[in-house]
Amino acid sequence: MTCCIASYLSSAAQTAEWWERTVRWDGVSHWSHYIKFSPAYLGPNALPVPSVTNGLADSNHSVTISAAGHFMPGDRTLNATIKGNYSIVKNKVSVDAMWVPVEFYTMSHKLKEERHVFYLAYNRNKAMGDLHLNFNVQLLNPNKHKHALAFRAGYRYPTSSNVASARMTDAPGYFFDVSTGGALSKNRKWKYMAMAGFLVWQLNNDQPQNDAFLFGTGVEYNHKTFQLQTTVAGFLGYLNDGDKPVVGRIKAGTVKPGLNWQLQLQQGFHDFRYTSIEVGTKYIFKTKQ
Repeated sequence: MTCCIASYLSSAAQTAEWWERTVRWDGVSHWSHYIKFSPAYLGPNALPVPSVTNGLADSNHSVTISAAGHFMPGDRTLNATIKGNYSIVKNKVSVDAMWVPVEFYTMSHKLKEERHVFYLAYNRNKAMGDLHLNFNVQLLNPNKHKHALAFRAGYRYPTSSNVASARMTDAPGYFFDVSTGGALSKNRKWKYMAMAGFLVWQLNNDQPQNDAFLFGTGVEYNHKTFQLQTTVAGFLGYLNDGDKPVVGRIKAGTVKPGLNWQLQLQQGFHDFRYTSIEVGTKYIFKTKQ
């Protein structure tokens, strides 16, 4: 009986009439007008909260490949992620990039209604993410000052797919932030880290964009090649439509030339209902001193 009901709901939902009733279509507007470009109503890789940095421009050349799972009631998502960092001027300027080449997902009928999934995209289960590129500049060197300070400018290139399934935005965005970090103990194993900035993303309705205050703070522990970071971060949009995501993260791994391992746990606290786990390998290239 349960299977029959599920089959009926699925077939009934794959019609224009179902979609028109769900979104209360005005008979004129394009389907994309009804997709809510807010973290609470999109997939986990659409509008991610930027990571909290420690006031340092990464001086390593590295490539990271990881796999992640994101889970919430009505949504199961698995994705691959590719990251890279290139140090332009050691300890001064660097660029880093992040891209989700593919995500596979399943969503319940209830969640598809909540997110206004277009009926022609009802049975899709795969999407591609946007390309994120960040430019980092060291402002204060911790070897010369008590605290490290860095500026970061990030841009999101619209390369994503499957907007109709409310998975991505395929729209540009950008952010600016300043991060800082410093020792909490005499042996410098424990450090604080914090960031504050401004984040903007393009919308698909009468409002051209949403502007948000970006924030984050946490602590970092280093022992030999092992590193542990615990952070809380988020951004606060001004439209109050699910645009205030806050997440907690615990990230552990090694930092040394050659092959490294990484593990990250993430829990959404507000306007981001996913619980996430990510595992990966990071290769740091050896450079001449």
